[in-house]
Order: sequence, then structure tokens, then C-alpha cells
Amino acid sequence: MYQLQIRSVWRPGEAKFNMDRKAQIVSAAIDRLHAVGFEGFRLGDVAKDVGISNATLIHHYPTKVALIRAVVERFTQTFEAVASATSDAGAPDARLVRHMQSSVTLMRRSPEMFVVLNEIMIRARRDVAVSQLVAVPLKAWQDHIISLILLPVDEGKAAARSEAEEISTACMAQLLGMGLLLNSTDRTKSSDAPISDRTEPPAIRALANLVRPAS
Repeated sequence: MYQLQIRSVWRPGEAKFNMDRKAQIVSAAIDRLHAVGFEGFRLGDVAKDVGISNATLIHHYPTKVALIRAVVERFTQTFEAVASATSDAGAPDARLVRHMQSSVTLMRRSPEMFVVLNEIMIRARRDVAVSQLVAVPLKAWQDHIISLILLPVDEGKAAARSEAEEISTACMAQLLGMGLLLNSTDRTKSSDAPISDRTEPPAIRALANLVRPAS
């Protein structure tokens, strides 16, 4: 039987009880999406996992889309923290490698994020409301990667921008795919096993090698 381990996060500026409850609901939603996928996702199940009534859950999140929005916002905050930590000076390829390695570290710490994000994006292909939820954070992620690899002298060059967009798309696809495979194809190893044992590190370097040199 599916067992839920609720995680709670409180942020300053909101009533602690309400924030704890809302954070519990979002964490439970993430765990449900990870366990059963988007198609099996039901608000009633999330309410049961948290130990609240449907009415209480609906008070905080009136619709499934509203709760999915909160999940995406949780992920966005986490990704923004990774992005801010990998924007240091250095050559474009080195910045890209740092970003991808930091993302892999996040993947190892919270692999369910990448699986759930893939579930949401698959749903977004045929659900306009969900598509609108993921479009903005995905564009922000892509823009961040582009900012890491696009040389200042190439800012106004259409060809260089197009190349950077293609590389950023490949990086995002690589990371999302690694996160999905990490959860779905290797359940025999401990979650504490080194990520290098379960992924292909040369893939990161191969993508970094596509970046134009700084000199």
C-alpha cells in the first residue's frame, strides 16, 4: 500500500499553522504524483494522505490546477536556488557544467521532483491550463541557461542566440531525462549511491563542448 511521508516547510510572513497545512498538502501532492502519475492523481487521495477533509483541502486549493500550480511554484523556488548558486564568473562551458552538476545533485537529493515535473509536462501537452502553469518557469530556466553560455559579444547576434537556445533545450532535456530514468530504471540501488553510478557524466561534458569558447 502506498505510504506517505509528509514534509512541512514554513516560510516567514504567513501564519504558521496555515503555512504548515498548505506545505503538507503540496508535499502530499508531490508524493501522490510521484506514486500514481497525473492520470491517477485525485484531490480526495491527497486529503486522506494529509489527514484532512476534502472541504479543508478545497479551502486551500479549490481545484486540481490550483494545487498543481502550488507544486510548480515549490519546484520553481528550488530551481531558482540552484540557478543563483551557479551564476558565478567563469568561462561559459564551465558555468554550464556547474549548473548541470548542481542540477544532478538536486536530482540525487530530490529525484521525485524530476519525475513529477515530467508527469506534469506530459499532461501539459493536452491540457491548456496545465501548459500555462509550466510555460513560464520552463522559459525562465531556459533563459537562465542561455545567460550562462551566451557570450556578451554575441548578445545581439541572431545566429548565436539560436545556437544557445538549441544547447539550452538539449541541456534541459538531458537533465529531465536523467531524472526520469533515475527513478524508473534503477530501483535496486540505494538512493545514497553516487549519481555517477546511475547516469552518464560524459553527457554533461559533451553538451558543454558545444558551447562557444570565450576566447
